[in-house]
Amino acid sequence: MVWVQPKAMRRAYELRADDRVIARLGWVKTFGSLAEAECGELRWTFKRGGFLRPYVSVREPDRSDDVAVFQPGWLGNGELRVADGERYYWRRNFWSTRFSFFTASDVEVVRFGSRKGLIKLRMGVEVLPGASDLAELPLLLTLGCYLIVLMSEDSSAVVVVS
Repeated sequence: MVWVQPKAMRRAYELRADDRVIARLGWVKTFGSLAEAECGELRWTFKRGGFLRPYVSVREPDRSDDVAVFQPGWLGNGELRVADGERYYWRRNFWSTRFSFFTASDVEVVRFGSRKGLIKLRMGVEVLPGASDLAELPLLLTLGCYLIVLMSEDSSAVVVVS
């Protein structure tokens, strides 16, 4: 499977397996962090918040309670806490070209390979053995794309001080 950006200037992505669209992720506004995700019948919103202690809230549309919260760490890693008590850990390699979700028992379940082109971002996705039974798999697939896009945009930001 691969996350693709169909149009270069739009913050919208599709997870494709061959010619089938499995999931979608799109930002509500041109600027900002609020995004909407869908995978099959499941839908969520993702929004970055916090300043000193940043986080990403995961909610079902039109709900005010979080179904999950992602807490990033210092080096691009982080922890996803799902409302039912499950925990997943987000890790990246040194070059930030490969990202993965791991279970609390340290089993890798989803792997993303990120490649930024001149204009578009493209991510290969691999669901590892045993992960297809996870109830949270659709959430992991869409949230992983969201996190990689945010990191890519953050690393592309240029600050000019005069």
